Amino acid sequence: MAASKKINRRTMLQLGLGVTAGTVSSGLSHLHAKPDSCNLSPEQIMGPFYPIHEQDDKDLDLTRLKGHTERAKGEVIWVRGKILDEDCNPVSGVFIEIWQANAAGRYSHEKDKNPAPLDPNFQSWGQTVTDDKGNYGFKTIKPGPYALKFLDDGEADEDAGYRTPHIHFKISQRGYHELVTQCYFPGEPLNEVDGPLQDFSAEDQAKLTVIPQPGKKNVFQFNLSLKKVQSTTMDSDTLESYVGKYKIKIKKTERTYIVTRDGHQLYVEIDEYFPKVEIRPLSNGRFSFSSRSFGKEISFNTGKAGKVKSLTIHQKEEDDLQGKKIG
Repeated sequence: MAASKKINRRTMLQLGLGVTAGTVSSGLSHLHAKPDSCNLSPEQIMGPFYPIHEQDDKDLDLTRLKGHTERAKGEVIWVRGKILDEDCNPVSGVFIEIWQANAAGRYSHEKDKNPAPLDPNFQSWGQTVTDDKGNYGFKTIKPGPYALKFLDDGEADEDAGYRTPHIHFKISQRGYHELVTQCYFPGEPLNEVDGPLQDFSAEDQAKLTVIPQPGKKNVFQFNLSLKKVQSTTMDSDTLESYVGKYKIKIKKTERTYIVTRDGHQLYVEIDEYFPKVEIRPLSNGRFSFSSRSFGKEISFNTGKAGKVKSLTIHQKEEDDLQGKKIG
């Protein structure tokens, strides 16, 4: 998917990365161009705190906000790497978004009930685009851990557990399947009990863990590999027939699923808290959410005239949901 959101540009940022907003310069040229392995990067849940409100400043330096004289609290780090395809070739023009908790473990998001303080100088959400060698880079703050649940008195619910420090990534480029994932930091005690990380094999956990760079304090490398979109067995007219709005009743509320198309790729947008994500065809005729956010699958239903009239949301542990096409 082509980058559709506007990226703020500053004249020149001296980040120790040699980067400008929206592109990464030859300052990252030391990154090896062809790693030994380019196995696809593991996908992870998008989580509940994807940014929903536009902000003036969302460039690749999260440590400072435009118009603020103070930098964000916490340990300054640099996360940089390469975006590659399955053949280890660099992919240019890839749109990358990151979002994360601040040093105290709180997200700048209305759904975060963490009583920890917000940091008025922390950007919390950044964007950039890879250069012609597939390089990208962000300057940010090492995120703090946080409890998964809080009691009425504001204390952490110890039984619910904690999340280890991590940064969310959402990566988009037309002709490649969208990637939603997270990166982790080596040596963190909570890594051993973090549910989303421990869902993966040791090999995949290693792919999700940043690599400290020798002789470069607080600089980490995080390479990612994207899967190319293959030609689908469905023709253009079939894909186009799925496009539209579907109204679904969930308990006592109604939600509208908006299905759109870009070439051979389909996307669904549910509401302001669940932004547009790719849905991918499965061998059983259904589609899956690319972000693994729901553990659900979608199928489209046709009427006697062969026109798509509804969709079904297949849920693993709950009853299926039906949605009527309304436009």
